[in-house]
Amino acid sequence: MNYGMLKAQIRATLSINDPVINAYIPNFISQAQARISREVQIFDLVKVIEVPLRSGESILKKPTDWVREISAYYFVSGVPIQLKWRPLSMMLKYSPAPFTEDESYPLLWGESSREDLFFTPIPSNNINISITYLAQDADFDGDESSTILSETYPSLLLYASLLEATPFVQSDERIQIWE
Repeated sequence: MNYGMLKAQIRATLSINDPVINAYIPNFISQAQARISREVQIFDLVKVIEVPLRSGESILKKPTDWVREISAYYFVSGVPIQLKWRPLSMMLKYSPAPFTEDESYPLLWGESSREDLFFTPIPSNNINISITYLAQDADFDGDESSTILSETYPSLLLYASLLEATPFVQSDERIQIWE
C-alpha cells in the first residue's frame, strides 16, 4: 500500500470529510510509524552494522534511524564477546576493570546521549563492533512512495494510524475521563 492509498483508506474509515482532519492524516501516519517502531519489534526493521571503535575512544555516533538497542558483540582472538547494555550512570559508577593491565576491551555499552553510544572500559586496541538495533521505518516521500511497514504490514499501519486519530476525532470512550 502506498502513501496515497493509506491516506485514502484512513479518510474512508473515519467517514469524516473535514479539511482540518484531512490535514492531520499525515501526522496520524507518522505517529503510528513511531509507535510501531517503539512497541513492536518488526523483523524487517532490525539492522546489523559493523563499526570500528578505535583504541582510546569510548563513544560512537548512533545511526540516524536508531530506535533502540538489541545487541552488540566483537571478536577477540576469534572468540565472540557479547557486550551488556547498561544505563550510562550505572556504567560510570561500576565500570569493569580491564582484562589485563596492558590490554582492555569494552564489556558494557549504553546511550550517553540522544546521538551517542558509550563503551566501557575504553579499548586499548582497535576493534570492530557488530551492533544489532531496531530501526525507525523510513518516511514517505510523496503519494506514490511506500515503506517497509506499508508494504509488509499495511493493516498494522492502518490500524495504528486510526488509533492515533481516535482521540483527535473524539470517538474515544476515554474522552469523558479526559474532560
